[in-house]
Amino acid sequence: MSDVTPSIDWDSMSDSPYIKWDAPGDTVTGMITAVSVGQDFNGNPCPVINLTTPDGEERILSCGQANLKSQIVTEKPAPGSTITVTYTHDEKAAKGMKKMFAVEVIPF
Repeated sequence: MSDVTPSIDWDSMSDSPYIKWDAPGDTVTGMITAVSVGQDFNGNPCPVINLTTPDGEERILSCGQANLKSQIVTEKPAPGSTITVTYTHDEKAAKGMKKMFAVEVIPF
């Protein structure tokens, strides 16, 4: 085993297109460009939504959080629709805290 670590550009990894939910009130709005299947934290299928924000930024919404996944599956958003997702608050769960979301989908 070597103690040598290759040169890693850590700063380049901070510009991920994946949406992060850091604090209640965080919101993203955009037009859905694609919907696909990804995996949640337990390896189960979950929706992955590609969207373009009003300022033209390409973002990826991975819907692995239980509350978000449930709402997205209920809404069944399609490409061309506009979606707004807001991280509203945290709630106690069996294994700690879970994030709660408000989801609004405006069909195209």
